[in-house]
Amino acid sequence: MGAPRLILLVGPNGAGKTSLYETFIARRFPELPFVNADRLATEHWPGEEEQHAYEAAQLAAAHREALLHAYRSFVAETVFSHPSKVELIERAITLGYEVWLLVIHVDPEVAVARVAYRVAEGGHAVPEEKIRKRHVRLLDLIAKVLPQVNRAILFDNNTSGHGHIAIATVSRGRVQWGGFGQPDWTQHLLRKAGLL
Repeated sequence: MGAPRLILLVGPNGAGKTSLYETFIARRFPELPFVNADRLATEHWPGEEEQHAYEAAQLAAAHREALLHAYRSFVAETVFSHPSKVELIERAITLGYEVWLLVIHVDPEVAVARVAYRVAEGGHAVPEEKIRKRHVRLLDLIAKVLPQVNRAILFDNNTSGHGHIAIATVSRGRVQWGGFGQPDWTQHLLRKAGLL
């Protein structure tokens, strides 16, 4: 039996993390538990998800901790805007986990528009100010862990109708471009991580 795997879907609100999970990860790894604060909020506080976002995040953190302590593979989703997520990855690595980071990026304006659309369709809201603040911290925090993870795939999801475009793969510190260009955000992230 090999090392357990942590697959972490990372990106701003409205980036398409859950969509990537449903179309790619769930089909490939259907047996893995999926830790998602938004789903926990809907499950525990239907219709009041925004008011209970903090409690849902706490539940998700407890679920991740329980899975880590049980040394079980799992998938989790996060906006990755807090240093505790860096600590989560570092702890998983220390415990012997194989860590995959799936980074989904959209520009702040796209994120705000997608969340507004989601709300209009009956989904959960996130205040615009919170979306923008999280977005600023996101790439800096990812850069701290990118050289440490076993594998990372950088997706761009800015263009509606084209789905998640795999821009680059980082495997044990080596970058391989996907042939779809090199958006500024990827170059900024990889430089900050010391990989370019």
